[in-house]
Amino acid sequence: MMPGLERAASKEVRMILVLTGGQVLDIEDAFESIPASLKIVVAANCELDLPGGVELLRVGRDLSPRDVKTVERRLQTLWAETLVKIEPAAWIPLLEELGVCEEDLKQVEESLERWIGRVGDRESATGRTDIAKRIICVLFWLAARDFEDCLRLVRRWLIEGDPDVLRRHMGAAAGFALFRVAGRRACGVGQVGVDAPFR
Repeated sequence: MMPGLERAASKEVRMILVLTGGQVLDIEDAFESIPASLKIVVAANCELDLPGGVELLRVGRDLSPRDVKTVERRLQTLWAETLVKIEPAAWIPLLEELGVCEEDLKQVEESLERWIGRVGDRESATGRTDIAKRIICVLFWLAARDFEDCLRLVRRWLIEGDPDVLRRHMGAAAGFALFRVAGRRACGVGQVGVDAPFR
């Protein structure tokens, strides 16, 4: 493990995820050398002696769909726990990368409505700067600033009987994402980098 981790800039590493089917000889040295806050080992049908502070997920050697779902569910939970800790100002650099300007945020509802109208355009599916991703990230910024206001907006997209299918679909996607975060909001908050779940 060490050669790979040594090539990474330690300050940029937020999480180390190891999948192994046997003992990893230098795992303790590797984990000590990088100050990542999350260290997870997925052990496929093997016994491991891990240092403290490392989370262990046990799966079968064949990595069944159920095993994959277990790992996926844990990563999604970590993602939600990360999002709930992010302050509104920490979202700004990411939003700027996604093409959101200060004026868009000053008139956030109008901006969101305008972007929803473009979700169905093939040109809006641009990978990292995808318009749907921009909408969800702006909603998370709004939720960090005023969670109730964000929920009011998403609720309107879902229940006002608007014939716009895209608006309902974006409302459903946003509602699902916010529901996951809302479930973590009561667990306490802190501060982490906004880029953790998106890079």
